[in-house]
Amino acid sequence: MLRSIEHRIRIEDVLPFVANNPFVPQGREYIYARGLHAGFTGDFLVAAHLLLPQVENSIRHLLYQQGHVVSNLTSHDIQNELDLNTVYDKFRKELTAILGEDIAFDLEGLLIERFGSNLRNETAHGLMNHDQFFSGSVVYFWWLTLHLCVLYHLITLAGSQNDGQKTQNKTPHE
Repeated sequence: MLRSIEHRIRIEDVLPFVANNPFVPQGREYIYARGLHAGFTGDFLVAAHLLLPQVENSIRHLLYQQGHVVSNLTSHDIQNELDLNTVYDKFRKELTAILGEDIAFDLEGLLIERFGSNLRNETAHGLMNHDQFFSGSVVYFWWLTLHLCVLYHLITLAGSQNDGQKTQNKTPHE
């Protein structure tokens, strides 16, 4: 845990990593920043409650950005977002291509599989005791979320730098 004043991380310190981030849908930046900040301060109870539904939405968001339909219409013409179990059943190959085999597997094990941690279901249905939010699986989920946010932030920065270099290298006639 980072508790000393000289290393105190503020929500404002986390925001730049989630802003303009392809993994974090627009309007969700502050929720991610609060959840990641909670983990940095050791409050994995809050981190899990904030980040679990956001990561589910981000997975759908990544697929949507790739042109996949991640919702359906009910018989009453109501549009529903696909739940994470259905997303994994329907788009496993695509998720593996987007996230990589290891991360896709880890997220599936952490969030939806009964042989894994099943954190999404356990949290959403109130099946976890207080102390379970400080288990290795919750801490790992928080770290994996941080990893994904930083990874996509770095990819965005690299893309911006490449675009800037292309602009600088152009001659006036291009």
